[in-house]
Amino acid sequence: MIAILTANTQPRLGLVTFQAGRKIKFRDGMRYAIIELNSAQEHLSSGIVPAVNQIEALNPQSQGLYDNDRAFGLCGGTASLDHYVLWLSKCQWLGCEAKFYEPFPVGDNGSVCVCRSCKNKLNIQETPRQFTEIARQNRIAFMLNHICEAMGQPVERQLSESEIIMWCLRNGLRSIFPTALLHRVLGMKASASTGRECDIAPSYDPQELLDKRLSEVGNG
Repeated sequence: MIAILTANTQPRLGLVTFQAGRKIKFRDGMRYAIIELNSAQEHLSSGIVPAVNQIEALNPQSQGLYDNDRAFGLCGGTASLDHYVLWLSKCQWLGCEAKFYEPFPVGDNGSVCVCRSCKNKLNIQETPRQFTEIARQNRIAFMLNHICEAMGQPVERQLSESEIIMWCLRNGLRSIFPTALLHRVLGMKASASTGRECDIAPSYDPQELLDKRLSEVGNG
């Protein structure tokens, strides 16, 4: 189990208590490791962290990237996704153990890995509802796996928001990010919606600033 907790320190008593929430259960006497959040995890809410290889798969502000057809194509598209799904070598429907597996397409969301027996059954019945979410998880994992390789990083390493944005900038995908995310990554404060004209300081738009900084790096 991996969980994100909020620490409350009591320096005079030398104690630290953690807000765990009702869904997290601790065993009396059990030892736990405490690890500080890195930049790829700091946006997550308190509670149990779902079991995913890349924490950035859960970032709500990155979902537009995973839904973007051009970004998906740059990662290799449907053919590469099917190849990635086959490497899972497990039936994602009934958990069957088999020698041969095949990708099963699920709308525009991606595909899932199933054994041949299950695929024959699925071809003559309605696609299970849970396949939509499984296919999306496969698509996101596939894209993040490709980004890791493109950034020269091992696939088991956790990607940060900044690294994903850098990959997108290199591929001309800056426009898919929400302004709030660009503000946070660049360390900018969002400008107030109201105020006096004399209080306005000239500044770059977040996307313009990204282009400016990227060009400075390239020229340096």
